[in-house]
Amino acid sequence: MLGGISAGLGLAAGAALLDALDPQASSIRTVLAMVAVIAAVAAVSLVVYRERKKSALRARDAELARMSWRLDFALSASNVGVWDVDLTTDSLIWDDRALALLGVTERKGVYREADWVRAIHPDDRARAVEAANRTVESDERFAVDYRVVRGDGEVRHIRDTAAVYRAPDGARRLVGLIWDVTQDLRRQEELELRRAEAEAANVTKSRFLATMSHEIRTPMTGVLGMLDLMLDDHLPEAQRERAAIARASARSLLQILNDILEFSRIEADRVDLRRQ
Repeated sequence: MLGGISAGLGLAAGAALLDALDPQASSIRTVLAMVAVIAAVAAVSLVVYRERKKSALRARDAELARMSWRLDFALSASNVGVWDVDLTTDSLIWDDRALALLGVTERKGVYREADWVRAIHPDDRARAVEAANRTVESDERFAVDYRVVRGDGEVRHIRDTAAVYRAPDGARRLVGLIWDVTQDLRRQEELELRRAEAEAANVTKSRFLATMSHEIRTPMTGVLGMLDLMLDDHLPEAQRERAAIARASARSLLQILNDILEFSRIEADRVDLRRQ
């Protein structure tokens, strides 16, 4: 800016000098003055443009830093690791969380596929490698669960998902996320165990109700038969009334037992549907 302004001032001074030497050179004087003004304006405009460019770059850098911090915070809070492999050079990069999740203690800048395979439980390696190869060949999304054995012998369950990224230059990379799902699987197994125990207890209860209902219904049928026989005899009015009440009560109890037996059959999925 100072150079442009100085040039403008120099042109103005030159115009003044010409005016002193040759009062008739008004046209030249005017041109030099206009050039001086243009040069000063251009210098100021250039400075303003540069400042705006710097301000825009600072704002963009601040936005990128903010977004990077938010992403790192989200990954850290959820304990998600990030990995990236160059499919051309087989160069694999793990961040610190991915290294910790996989139990990899050896620190080096670039890893290889073999390092990933070694970290996987031997029984899960073939399945994980097959899923990765299928993703590379078809560009489909990679998603697989496998176990890892850490240095202390602890077995953890890892969920790994990734997708193929194609760079503008045509290079292909596989970028993925991993996180620990051990606690989720343990909770799921516990829920399944509790559900199985509840179902077993329910079946036991249903069987008990069915057995008890059957065992009680058998003698109750005998009681009803004897009451029917008594009422067929010539009884005094008072005894007949009592026998009738007893028979009605026995029939009500038998109906309750039948309902309990039917309910137990429903719970045991042993209901027979008949057309009537």
